[in-house]
Amino acid sequence: MKKIALSALAAVLASSPCFAERFLWEDGWIERRGDQWIEMPENRSGEHNRFIELSRSRDVLLIFDRSRNFLMRFPFYDGTAGWTTPDRDKWVDFKFTRYEP
Repeated sequence: MKKIALSALAAVLASSPCFAERFLWEDGWIERRGDQWIEMPENRSGEHNRFIELSRSRDVLLIFDRSRNFLMRFPFYDGTAGWTTPDRDKWVDFKFTRYEP
């Protein structure tokens, strides 16, 4: 039997759709697909906003949208998500979200 590196196995499992993560709000959600976070439903132009994961702690996920140059944070418990831009000093409340592992 071949040995599989634990890190390789973790990477495969993390990119699997059956291990998807989501943050839900009243009129949409954002979900992890592989190494990106995709906002649903699509925006007004018919495209899905895409984010990269910057970090996560036990309490919060931090993601970044390169095309619009802003950050979002989502609590891993029911609570209000927020957004900011690199040049702002404060987080702006987004919507009440619920984490769905």
